[in-house]
Amino acid sequence: MSEARYLHIQAERCFRLARGPAAPRLADELEALGRAFEQEAREAEDVEVRQHAAEYRVPLVALTTEIAD
Repeated sequence: MSEARYLHIQAERCFRLARGPAAPRLADELEALGRAFEQEAREAEDVEVRQHAAEYRVPLVALTTEIAD
């Protein structure tokens, strides 16, 4: 399992717990933690994309152009 996938799973757990019977303050903290995990996951995905591009010598410009289309 990639680091990004693991972080997404942790974020979902936090969001699910926040929607449960947690006290409002705890729910807010869990939501914030979930958002932090999501941000880390996005950063990990960026690293994975760059590593993948480097492995295959694919210019990042080509990847960003395809995504934008």
